[in-house]
Amino acid sequence: MNAPQAPADSSRDTVELALGGMTCAACAARIEKQLNKLPGVEAAVNFAAERAHVRYAPGTVDVDRLIATVVKTGFTADVSTTDTRAGETAKKLALYHEELHRFWIAAALTLPLVAQMAFMFGADADAHTDVIPRWLQLLLATPVQFWIGWRFYVGGANAIRGGAGNMDVLVALGTSMAWAYSFVVTVWDLHHQHV
Repeated sequence: MNAPQAPADSSRDTVELALGGMTCAACAARIEKQLNKLPGVEAAVNFAAERAHVRYAPGTVDVDRLIATVVKTGFTADVSTTDTRAGETAKKLALYHEELHRFWIAAALTLPLVAQMAFMFGADADAHTDVIPRWLQLLLATPVQFWIGWRFYVGGANAIRGGAGNMDVLVALGTSMAWAYSFVVTVWDLHHQHV
């Protein structure tokens, strides 16, 4: 025999928000946590669908405050309706093509740097021979670091602004330090150091 179902809370409204700017499950958890801190709000964020399903008490908060909370956390939000979903699909497809284009540019710039690593195998561990001149390595790595990798800086800044760290912060810090160290080694012509 089935247990009786609890009656639906008719005093609450629901809204589905389309979210943007999430890069990991921690981002979704942070948005959900901030929304659930609001009085009378029950939110569930789906990272894969980039959606937040929110139940709220109409007298205590409104949709504008929900969106403002998401924005303050470092992400974007809009009310999702059947009319807006077609536009969202087209936007995601355009973003996919843009990211694919950037990937191929990054691969072309990075391939020479990776290919020269093959010469490291079997070589004397203390030998620091560069197949590609270091100034050219710097020219190849810089656009990958700051143009292709710009999204990590943006994501990291949004996470810090929202009061937490995420993988974007770690990637931006780690790669920036490696690039800065290699920049110093290259500019000051310290050939005895690795880049």
